[in-house]
Amino acid sequence: MDDDGLEDRRVFLSPFGRPTPTVSKPDWFEAVARLIVDGPGVEDRIAGVVRAHVEDDGGTTFTYKVQRRGDLARCTSLDGSVHFIAGRETVWRRREDGTQWMAERPRSRGAYAPDDYEFGVTRDDAERWEGDDFTTPTGPARDTTFLGRAAWEIELAPPPHKPEPMQITVDRSTGLILRQANAAFGTFHEWIGLDSDPDLPDELFTLRPADRVAVRYG
Repeated sequence: MDDDGLEDRRVFLSPFGRPTPTVSKPDWFEAVARLIVDGPGVEDRIAGVVRAHVEDDGGTTFTYKVQRRGDLARCTSLDGSVHFIAGRETVWRRREDGTQWMAERPRSRGAYAPDDYEFGVTRDDAERWEGDDFTTPTGPARDTTFLGRAAWEIELAPPPHKPEPMQITVDRSTGLILRQANAAFGTFHEWIGLDSDPDLPDELFTLRPADRVAVRYG
């Protein structure tokens, strides 16, 4: 509000010439963001397959498998070779050249997966929804269904230094992001198969002697 009690509606121009009003996030989206971060109050236990299309190499489509229990995660190619494992005490992540693994201590919500394999392997931290980097909806959520699940489809405004919005599809019951896309560029990550009650024993979340290093986009 300004000194006259009127709403401050200052507008700035982005590098792309588009007005970028300084607006706060609506209350309904704050609730959605909390559900995305915290889930429904029970530990995640999911397994499924993700399909993705990215801009690398002129446009690449690939799939990978995710098994996740809470903050523990295993991400592999469909043939079982390993991209990333987040265990209780160690995180193993393949190097970009696919020759060996790097091992490190877990972070607050696991270590980062290799580039283009982040989707699905962990829930977002609360910090993901701070600031202006695809954190504010452009309009109301739209009811939809995805993989037989009731969901919201939400478009997120880009920050001033990025040209196009992002679209996410969020499971209404669990807060799981089912699809994340940039329609303008034709890129996306999405679940194409999802089991919400799989058997996920502890040994999945450690590197085993027989495990092979995955090839990027393999």
